[in-house]
Amino acid sequence: MHPEWQAFLEDRGARFDEHDGEACVGAFSAQGEGAAFELADLSPQGLLRIEGPDAAKFFQGYATADVTRAAADRAVASALCTREGRTIATFRLWGAPDALTLRLHRALIVPVRDLLARYIVFSKAELTEPGDDVVGLGLVGRGAPGAVARIVGRAPDHGEVVRADGPGGERVALRNRGEFGRYELWLPRADAPQVWDALASEARLVPFARWLAHRIRAGYVDLSPRTAGEYVPQALNLQALDQIAFDKGC
Repeated sequence: MHPEWQAFLEDRGARFDEHDGEACVGAFSAQGEGAAFELADLSPQGLLRIEGPDAAKFFQGYATADVTRAAADRAVASALCTREGRTIATFRLWGAPDALTLRLHRALIVPVRDLLARYIVFSKAELTEPGDDVVGLGLVGRGAPGAVARIVGRAPDHGEVVRADGPGGERVALRNRGEFGRYELWLPRADAPQVWDALASEARLVPFARWLAHRIRAGYVDLSPRTAGEYVPQALNLQALDQIAFDKGC
């Protein structure tokens, strides 16, 4: 979490905790007067990008899902395994074949990057990390679609990605499985304070643990350093969530 963003949230009443080594919002001194939807900071999650002409071709051999199903306007859920078949990361994946983005636990970005870096040297692709320059926000509730639409133009359908230009750069919205829809917004850090204040005026502010509870209720497992490498994909029920493509080959 960037110090400026953390200071901004603290000024808005956030009290901080830790989630597997990453700073996260543990509570808010005031939860907000609105009740149209819940709003959470997603700082324990981050992005890793694979860019270059061979990006999709390279990553197809490592992701459990079919990478070709991802697109600039379409996200898929997937995972990454060790050579022994143990799951080391779960993530959402979207982007054009030459510009893939993975959203995963921030503390797993370096291990995943280091694993892929051993082999990507043989492909026309490279790994990049936006780091703290990008901020993630999570929205859940009946009013979430309308709020997302005001930020990026329209609310995405399940699995869809909507992109829009903002003052600080590109804004990305995606919708996850779950009641009412669970929406993620990924914004340039320069835009995040203004967007947060606009959303917070009609939202209930919730800690990161509440966002995780929604994900668990929807059946998803987000691996962290404590659980990475402990389970095979089927033990996490990834096949039931369409996160494994058994027919794509290696």
